[in-house]
Amino acid sequence: MDAIFRGQPALLSWKHTATNFDDIESLSGHSVIFCVRHPASWVLGLFRRPYHVHGESSPSLSAFLNRRWRTVGRERLERAEMSAMQIYNAKMTAFAGLQARLDAAGMS
Repeated sequence: MDAIFRGQPALLSWKHTATNFDDIESLSGHSVIFCVRHPASWVLGLFRRPYHVHGESSPSLSAFLNRRWRTVGRERLERAEMSAMQIYNAKMTAFAGLQARLDAAGMS
């Protein structure tokens, strides 16, 4: 799955990616909408269906919250080892950064 999204412009990125794009030109002429789940809902969804956690699943939500794993390439988080909430916070920071860049470029 990572290979499919590697090198794609912002417009063709994975729907759950951190939006820390080097180039946002491909978004020109398009409206960008950020759909953000409540953090508790997001982490519970990730706990139930961990799309990129390899190995054993966590036996409980509390164990899952304390678990760290290496992120996948399509997340654009430099394959860092992070907890679920660190991933969520990194993505929220990236959304805010992209919003500021879009505003500065006069893009919606």
